Amino acid sequence: MTPEGFSALVASIARRIEGKPLDERLQQELNANFPPDESTFRAVFEACRAAIAEGWMCNRESGGIRFGRVIKPGAATHGFSVDVVEMQDIVGPHHRHPN
Repeated sequence: MTPEGFSALVASIARRIEGKPLDERLQQELNANFPPDESTFRAVFEACRAAIAEGWMCNRESGGIRFGRVIKPGAATHGFSVDVVEMQDIVGPHHRHPN
């Protein structure tokens, strides 16, 4: 998986949510349209696994949590940025990045 390929995969999702409020309604829409057993969700999950193994995704680590910004906001992802975090047996802090 290349960064460009991952960006294209994410863009297919971002295109559908561009301009919508980041709220519970959107959360429900995303969960309905991209459930874990659906092909798009699986493709993103597998792309993340491949990119982490290749070393360009989640290339930072602190306290057992691997993370990194893999896509800056821009036209290709309809204004969204993408941060990826990998945690195992750790409960992370609940937070969000509204900007």
